[in-house]
Amino acid sequence: MLGIDSVYIPLADEEVIWQRVATDMKLPNLESYGEEITLEQTPEYLDRFMSSKVVGRYVVNVKG
Repeated sequence: MLGIDSVYIPLADEEVIWQRVATDMKLPNLESYGEEITLEQTPEYLDRFMSSKVVGRYVVNVKG
């Protein structure tokens, strides 16, 4: 769980919460919230990030 001190949540409850996040609480169009980039593109995107010119999330595909 992100943003929650989940160490205090019983494992069974945590599993139920994650199951809900993956089903009925799942965001619509989740794929549109992020972009996959290659490892070679990382320096370019890091420069954009440091200049506050990025929006959204990026996943680095290290396999290319």
